[in-house]
Amino acid sequence: MARGKAYVITIFLIAFSSAFYGISYYNASSEKEITLSSNEDLTSASKHKQRVALWKGLEENFKNETKFRRLPDIIGIGVEKCGTGALFHFLRFHPSLRIATKNVEVHYFDTHGYKYSKDEYMRFFPEVEKSAFVAEKSPAYFSFPPHTIPKAIHTTAPKAKLLLILCDPVKRVLSDYVQEQKMYELRHPRSITKYATLEDYLDAYLPLVSGLVGDYNEHKSSQQMRTVLQLHGNLYLSTILTTGFYALHLHRWFEYYNNSNLMVIDGEELINNPGPLMEKVQDYTGLPKLVLKEDLVMSPEKRFYCYKDWQENRLRCLGNGKGRTRNGNMEMLNTTSSKLRDFYRSYNEGLVKMLGRNLSWT
Repeated sequence: MARGKAYVITIFLIAFSSAFYGISYYNASSEKEITLSSNEDLTSASKHKQRVALWKGLEENFKNETKFRRLPDIIGIGVEKCGTGALFHFLRFHPSLRIATKNVEVHYFDTHGYKYSKDEYMRFFPEVEKSAFVAEKSPAYFSFPPHTIPKAIHTTAPKAKLLLILCDPVKRVLSDYVQEQKMYELRHPRSITKYATLEDYLDAYLPLVSGLVGDYNEHKSSQQMRTVLQLHGNLYLSTILTTGFYALHLHRWFEYYNNSNLMVIDGEELINNPGPLMEKVQDYTGLPKLVLKEDLVMSPEKRFYCYKDWQENRLRCLGNGKGRTRNGNMEMLNTTSSKLRDFYRSYNEGLVKMLGRNLSWT
């Protein structure tokens, strides 16, 4: 199994070893490996029966394992307002996953500048069983200063798999603008209140950012990135626009990560069809495939997918503060959308080139 984790599963699991999860386990009682491989022809009932057995077997194993504090196996690095909350909401029901204490968003590397240590970072996480997985998500990591965040994470938690959600940057602008307005009301008085509408904000900031950063230029990406990070420090509201310069931000990440340890997720897929995606995430990270695509169901009331808790037989949905601009109640003007699509065109083209594939919105 991925990451070399050894599980001791009680003998009753052999009855369900016929093939769904694509994972191998070692059974100490029989000294045989129990292999559960993928089979798309299995009925949902069969899949659930096997899932229940494996789930309960893992929970029994965890009771006998010594707990200790260690670095994360999985880190969600962003992007802000692209669905990291939804992704980790679905993942948190996994029996093998242990998430950072107190607050799933640790924000260690975007708040500690150039001073960081493994011991200090580890204190954000709970004591966990040896075969459990540890995770955190801090969406600011992807686009916030300092420039050395990717190096810091790679140095501090070198074995961690990173999850990066990239959503349509045009839709992200509206979501971020609304978020800034809401944050002003709560605790962060910023100049966003000068702009009563998104269009007012864009009238002020589109010319400014365009003039200082310009269209994406692969050969000038380092200089452009320095400008973006300077704007972040001196004119924070520029980040409503510059966070969507995905190609620019990815350059610093690709210095330390590649497809083997950084999974790029299409944010629109997460919103519109999260079930199959969540199974892919578990495969990528090495988590046993226990959150199944059938578990993610659309809530007519929320207009979002929720996790159907098979143990409590109820839907577990995100809070009301999530998805303010994605539930159909708030639309962007067509003229505004067109203006932003032109603004991001060169960056989206650069992104496709970097990834070697299209996303649903590129």
